[in-house]
Amino acid sequence: MNKKLLFSYVLPRDFHGYNIPISIQSMYIKNYAENNGYQFVLPVTEISVKDNYYMLKKFSKKNTYNLAMTSIFILPIYDVLKCKTILKSFSERCLFHFILENLSLKKKDILQWINDYNEINSLICDYKTFINKNLNN
Repeated sequence: MNKKLLFSYVLPRDFHGYNIPISIQSMYIKNYAENNGYQFVLPVTEISVKDNYYMLKKFSKKNTYNLAMTSIFILPIYDVLKCKTILKSFSERCLFHFILENLSLKKKDILQWINDYNEINSLICDYKTFINKNLNN
């Protein structure tokens, strides 16, 4: 049986308040690949400079069709323009797998998810803001 390749991308830096070791990120992705009929490809690790996505952009030049990341929050979801710039050179056929959220999305769907997330997130205040608003009224 010929399995589809699942390429993987991991970060050595924190994302969305989490700092998951590369070995754990790799295990999540490998387990996902095995459970979903993909052949796991060892991860490409991003450069540890903040807000750098150089290695991720290189995947687009390889015509990658299945790319796994630990979480969608690895992407710069609060900067839609930056996210569009990163994703623009990927093929429309590329399927992005986000393991922790159990999402598999094409790039147009990622951008829609990010827009929806940011819209919902703007309506929700955090606990500290909520307390400050209510104590000042």
